[in-house]
Amino acid sequence: MLIINATGNLGNEPEAFQAGTIPGAKFNLAVNTGKDETTWLKCAVFGSSSARVLDNLKKGMKVTVNGTGKQNIYQKNDGSEGSSIEVTVLRFDISFPPKEQASNVTPFTKQKSFDNNDIY
Repeated sequence: MLIINATGNLGNEPEAFQAGTIPGAKFNLAVNTGKDETTWLKCAVFGSSSARVLDNLKKGMKVTVNGTGKQNIYQKNDGSEGSSIEVTVLRFDISFPPKEQASNVTPFTKQKSFDNNDIY
């Protein structure tokens, strides 16, 4: 079993599924692992967290997932060997971009220091 902690961008809209009587949601996560290299993780969330995934995550969003994973080896159509990493997500966090600053606000760049002489 692998412990997975990865940040990436959703490659698709999350999809609902049912695992017996347990609701689930699945999505693909693109993780940049080097210059011009991307690793794709197949993520699955189960239970009540699946509703939060379906309601809040959208394609392209930056997300951090924590969970357990396993690598699957399979044979591609051309006969070569391929592999995938499947993650059972136990926790996820959404990374929001910083809010844009209003154009009429001047940023406060320097703070004045006060000592006892300034007070009296």
